[in-house]
Amino acid sequence: MDEPQAAPPPPEKSAEVSAPLPDALKSFKAFAGAALGYLATFLLLFFLLKAAVEGFQNTSYLRWILLAALLVAVGLSGWLLYKKRRIWEVFRVPALLAILLVVYSAILYPTSDPKALTLFGRTTEALLNPVFLIVLLFLIAALWLKSKGPTWLKIAVTVILAYCSLAFFYGMLRGVGLEDAFLGVDFFAFIPWFFLQPVYLTIHFVFPLVFVLLIFFWLKSRKSDPQRAKIFLSLGVLVLVTDVIGFVAMARNRVPNLFSSLLPSSPGVGEAITTIVDPGGRSVTVRLATKDFENARRKETAQFYSMALSYTKAEGDKRLFNLSIKDSAGKDVLFLGKDDFDFFENGQRQEPYDVLFELGGVKTGQNIILVLDHSGSMNKVIDQLKLAAKAFIDLKSRGDKILLIPFSSSPSAQPISTDKNTLKAQIDAIRSGGGTGLYQAVILGYDLGEKLSVPTTMVVMTDGVASDKNQERETQLAQKLASKKLRVYSVGLGKEKDVDEPFLKKLASEGGGKYYRTEDDGKLKDIYQTIGAELQSKYTAWYLHQVPAPWIALASPAKDSLVSGPTLFTGKVTNIAEIQLNKVEFFIDGTKVGEQQGGTGADYSLPLDPKTLALGKHQLKVVATGADGKTGMDEGTIEIQPAAELKIVRPGNGDTVTGATEIEATLLLRADKVLSQLQFSVDGTPIGSAGQAPYVTPWNTDGLAPGEHTVKAQALFSDGTTVEDAIKVNISREMGLAWKNPAPNAELVGTVPLQVTFLNENPQDPVSAVQYFNGDTLLTTVTAAPFEYAWNTSGLAPGTYPLKAIAQTKAGKTVPASLRTQISLGQLVVDLAGSGETGEKAKFFFPPENVEIILDVSNSMWAQLPDGTKIDIAKQVLGGIVEQIPDQTRVAFRVYGGKSPVGKNDCQDSELLVPLSPLNRAALLEKIQGLVPRGKTPIAYSLKQVPADLGGGKGSSVVLLITDGLESCNGDPAAAAAELKQKGIQSKVHVVGYDVGDEKSKADLTKIAEAGGGKFFAAGTGVELKEAIIQAATADYRVLNDQGQEVLRSAVGNKVNALRPGSYQLVVDLNPPLTMPGLMIRPNQAAKILIQRGASGFQLIQGSTPSTEIQPSPPSPGPAPL
Repeated sequence: MDEPQAAPPPPEKSAEVSAPLPDALKSFKAFAGAALGYLATFLLLFFLLKAAVEGFQNTSYLRWILLAALLVAVGLSGWLLYKKRRIWEVFRVPALLAILLVVYSAILYPTSDPKALTLFGRTTEALLNPVFLIVLLFLIAALWLKSKGPTWLKIAVTVILAYCSLAFFYGMLRGVGLEDAFLGVDFFAFIPWFFLQPVYLTIHFVFPLVFVLLIFFWLKSRKSDPQRAKIFLSLGVLVLVTDVIGFVAMARNRVPNLFSSLLPSSPGVGEAITTIVDPGGRSVTVRLATKDFENARRKETAQFYSMALSYTKAEGDKRLFNLSIKDSAGKDVLFLGKDDFDFFENGQRQEPYDVLFELGGVKTGQNIILVLDHSGSMNKVIDQLKLAAKAFIDLKSRGDKILLIPFSSSPSAQPISTDKNTLKAQIDAIRSGGGTGLYQAVILGYDLGEKLSVPTTMVVMTDGVASDKNQERETQLAQKLASKKLRVYSVGLGKEKDVDEPFLKKLASEGGGKYYRTEDDGKLKDIYQTIGAELQSKYTAWYLHQVPAPWIALASPAKDSLVSGPTLFTGKVTNIAEIQLNKVEFFIDGTKVGEQQGGTGADYSLPLDPKTLALGKHQLKVVATGADGKTGMDEGTIEIQPAAELKIVRPGNGDTVTGATEIEATLLLRADKVLSQLQFSVDGTPIGSAGQAPYVTPWNTDGLAPGEHTVKAQALFSDGTTVEDAIKVNISREMGLAWKNPAPNAELVGTVPLQVTFLNENPQDPVSAVQYFNGDTLLTTVTAAPFEYAWNTSGLAPGTYPLKAIAQTKAGKTVPASLRTQISLGQLVVDLAGSGETGEKAKFFFPPENVEIILDVSNSMWAQLPDGTKIDIAKQVLGGIVEQIPDQTRVAFRVYGGKSPVGKNDCQDSELLVPLSPLNRAALLEKIQGLVPRGKTPIAYSLKQVPADLGGGKGSSVVLLITDGLESCNGDPAAAAAELKQKGIQSKVHVVGYDVGDEKSKADLTKIAEAGGGKFFAAGTGVELKEAIIQAATADYRVLNDQGQEVLRSAVGNKVNALRPGSYQLVVDLNPPLTMPGLMIRPNQAAKILIQRGASGFQLIQGSTPSTEIQPSPPSPGPAPL
C-alpha cells in the first residue's frame, strides 16, 4: 500500500493576486479618479448648457462654485487618464456609474418629457443625447475589441446597443426639430415615442443587458477569482435594484412600460370647463370630461383629477387648447389620449377631436407669485377669489413653489411653499378690509421674485384702482418692468371704469403675460385655471367645430301665458351666427299656419289674432330647418281669453229685489285696455256709472213696475271697444230679502255670523227657512228665527267668496239675495332681535346648547364642482359658518373617511377631532383646514358614536351631518339615528346632502333625517351648501290656530310669511319652547315678533315692522268669481 504523500507546503504569499483585476480596479485612486472624471465632465456639460440657456447673469454663486470644483475634478481626471493611458479600463466603470446617476436622478426628480433628462431636478434639453450616444458607441467598440465573450452574445449586445444609439440620435434630432431632416421623412414615426425615450431605453434595455453580462461574468469567475466575482455580483445586484426602482417609478408616474398591461390601473375622473370667444365673436362654453364622467364620479373608489383648459387659437373651424391634468396629490397625470375624454361645446358633443400628450410642454420647478387684493371692496367676492386661487394651486406641479402676497392698504408676503395644504390655509386666513396698495404689492412681488431662481411668474389680481400711487413708485415699477425678469399676468374684477385697466394691461404686456377682466366674480376660477393651464400644460387638445342644428326658442307669446289681444307668434334662432338657416315653420295645435324663409336675423314672426282661435288652451310650435337639413324646435301652451271680462255680481241673476239697493260689477282686464267709463242701465235706461273700482251704483226700484227687468253693465275703453254683461231680476212689491251681515266686500275673519233681513214679509205667509250658500255649495239650512248661521272661515284660502241666501215661505215662495265677500292675508315675521339684515333668508342660530358637526371627508370629496373641489368648498363654507356660531354654544366636530385610503375598506374610519367643549374658533378652524379626503363613508358607525360624543353635554343637541354620498359600509344610518332618541339623547339629526345626485339618494338621506327627528337639505353648489347649513342650524317656529292645529311652520329669520287674519298661538322650538298666545294677525298688516336672549334665557317680544319690509300677500287659489 502506497504511503500517503505529504501535502505540499502552502505557496508563499505573493505580492500580486493570481488572477489580477483589471488595471482600473487595481488602484482605488484610479477607480475613484476615473469615476469622478466622467461624472465631472457630464455635470460640467449640463451646467454649462443650463447657464448658456438662462444667461450667466442669472447663475447663482453656488453654481459658480460648482463649476470651479468641476473644473478641478476634470483636471484631476485628465491627469489620471494621462497616467494610465488605458481608455477602456479607465472609462468602463465610470460609464456605468454615469448611467446609474441619470436613472437615479430620473427616479428622484421625474419628468414627463421624453426628449429631456433631469439631473437633481434640473431639466436639460435633448442636446445632451450626444453624450449618451458617444458612450453607447464606445461600449459597442469596446465590446468587440476587449471582450472575450462568445460571438452570439456580442452580436445580441451590439444589436441592442446600436438600437439605443439610434434612439438617442433620434432624440437629439427631435430636440432641435430635425426629426424629418432626411428627405423630409420621419423614419422613426412608426415606433411609439416611449421606445425612443432615453430613460425608458436605459431601464428596459441597457440595465437588463448590463445585469445579464455581470451575472455571466460572475458565474465564470466565482471559482477562479472569488474576489472579482463578488465585485460582479455586487454590481449586478445594484443594477437590478436600480432597474426595479425604475419600473416602480414609471408605474407611479403612469409612464407606459413593459409591465403596464399587468399592473392594475383605474382611470381617473375629472372635467375642465372654460368659456371662450370664438372667431365669430360668440361666447362659447367648452367642456372636456373624462369618459362616463357622471357615473364615474359617483364611485367611491374614483381617482379625481384637477383639470384646466386654456384656449390658444382657432385654425378655421379647429379650436386649440392647452390642457393640464393633476391628480389629488398634485402629480401630473401623463400619457392620456383621445379615448379617455369627451369634448363638448355648449353641451353638444364634438367630433372629431383629439387629446395629445405634449412632448415639449413640460414645465417643472416654476416659481409663482400670487398677488391677491383683499381690500374692503372685495368683501362680497372674497370667497370666490379664495376658491379661484385654490383651484389654481390644485394645478401646480409638486416642484413648483408658490408665494402668496395678499394686499390691502399694504402687502403682506406669506412664506413660500410647495405644499398645497399650507398654501390653501394661507388663503383661508385672508380677510377683506383696507385700501388698495397695488403698487407696493407689485413692487414687493418683483423684489421677492428676483431673489428666486428662474423661471418666475407673477399673477396680479385687483378689483380697483391703486390708492398708493406716487411718482417714486411709478419710477421704481417702470425699472422693474424693464428688467423683464418676471412673467406677469394681470386680472381685473369689475367694470372697466372701476379698475385701472391701462395699468393692468401694461403689467401684462411688458411682463410677457396676458390681461383678463371680468365683471362676474364667478368667472375668477375660470380665469385662474386658464392661466394655470397655460403655465402647467402637458397636453394639447383640439376639436373641429361642427355646425350644430338650429337652436330655436318660442319667444312670443310666452309659454303658459294668457293671450287676449293681437300679438306676434315669434321664434328666435339663438345660434344664427353658427348656421345657415333655410326656413322657420309655425304650428298651432299641430296645424301648420305659416312659414318664413331663413336669413341672417334671429327673430322670425307671424301675426297671431286670438279672435281666430277658440277660447281655451292651444299648443304652439316653431320648427327651424338648417341648410344641411338639421332641425330644431320648441313648443309651449297658451290660453286664449277675452281682453276684458265684465261681470254683474250684485244682485244675482234671478234675484228678487225691492226698494233701494245697489248694482255692483267686477271688471277683469288682461290686455293693455284703458277704461273710459263703466255704465249701468235697467231696461236700456242709464241709472249710473263708475270710472274706477269698486264699480257700484245705487238703484231705487220703487219707480219700476213689478216683474222681470234687465240689468246691464257696459265698459267703454279708450280704443273704442266695449264689453258688457246683463242679468234678469224680479222687482216685487211683496216680500224681499237683504243681507244684514256681512257687509258687501267684507273681510271674513274666523267665525262669521250670516244674517239676513226680510222686507215686506207677509204675516199670512211667513218665512219658514233660509238656505245659505258659498258659491254653489250649500252651507246650511236654518229653519228657526232669527235664521242666523255661524260660519267658520278659518280653513278657507284667500280669495273672493260669493254668498247667497234664499228665503222660503210656508207657501213655498222663495226670495234670493247675493253678496260678495273676501279673505285677505296678514303677515308674520319671527326674527332675532338686533338683526338688521334684509332678504328672504333664515338666520344662523344654533339654539341648542350642544352641536355636533359630522363631515364627510371620504375619497369622493376630491370631486370637482364648478367652484372648485368639494373639499375646498366645504372647508371654506364651514370656515365661514364657524365665525357665526354663537359664543355660548358647545361644539363637537367629527369626520369620517379621513384616515385610511379607500382601498383598505376601513369601516371604522371615523374620528372625533374636537371633543364637545365651549366653542374655540381657532382650534376648530385649524382642524377643518387640515382635512384630507381618503376613505370610505361609514355614516352609521359615525352616528353610533354620537351618544359618547355628547355624553358630557346637558340640554338639547343638534347633529349636523354633511355628506356627499350614501353609506358604503353596509350599515343602517336611519336605525343609528333613531337609536339616539332611544338612548335618551335630546337631539335632532339634520342631514345636508352635498351633490348627492339622483332622487333615490336624496330619499335615502331624508330617511336618516326623519329617523333622527330632523330635516334633509339638498345642496349642489357652495352657495347652496352654505344656505343648507344655515337652514339646518336655524330654529323653527310654529303657528297654531284656536283649535290647536298647526297652520304654519317656518325658520326663524326675516322671511315674511302670509297668514289668515285671526288669533293664533306662536311656538318657537327651543328647549324649553317659547310660546306667545293671543298673536293677532290683521288683514293687510304685518306682525313682527323678535327672539331676544336675556340673562335668564330667550324671550319673545313684539317688534315694529317698517313698511319697507312688508311684502304684498301672494295670490292664492280660491273659488272662481261669479
